[in-house]
Amino acid sequence: MSRPTLWLLVYGCASPLIALDPHQSIRQLYHTVWTARDGLTGEVHALAQTADGFLWAGTMDGLFRFDGVSFERYRPEAGSLPARDVVALLAVPSGGLWIGYFFNGGATFLNAGRATNYAEDSGLPIGTVRTFAIDLDGTVWVAVLTGLARFDGRRWQRISADWSFPVLGPSTVAADESGTIWTC
Repeated sequence: MSRPTLWLLVYGCASPLIALDPHQSIRQLYHTVWTARDGLTGEVHALAQTADGFLWAGTMDGLFRFDGVSFERYRPEAGSLPARDVVALLAVPSGGLWIGYFFNGGATFLNAGRATNYAEDSGLPIGTVRTFAIDLDGTVWVAVLTGLARFDGRRWQRISADWSFPVLGPSTVAADESGTIWTC
């Protein structure tokens, strides 16, 4: 298997993305607000929409699923979520959802109601999961406070000096349409 191109951005990592006319006022747009009354509690840190149409919200108070009307705290049918403080989400085309946690870190793959948890013993770097990305081959990448890793389908493979990657963890990871992996 050949290695994808890996780029490290040092400066200018965050750039604005504009999807709407930036000159429209909020009054010109339709918007709805959901709060704790609608079932969503905690500060929202991540959002993702899975192939089944559900919107997922990761908060410091847990993982919530939105069906278009209300939020519900999600509990897997099989397995469990190891922490409540969800800070990163990635919906994959197959319908699964990657979940990343704050402080103690760790990640969970949720698929068809089954939660599979990953931690340091599965190769995942220690610490807060910052972001996930998926490349053209379907490989999932993760930026963690202490490093960068990619999932081989069973274990996380840490990206380090043998890839000419610095030891410190990136703030983010992203994949572009050509398959290049970007970090900063």
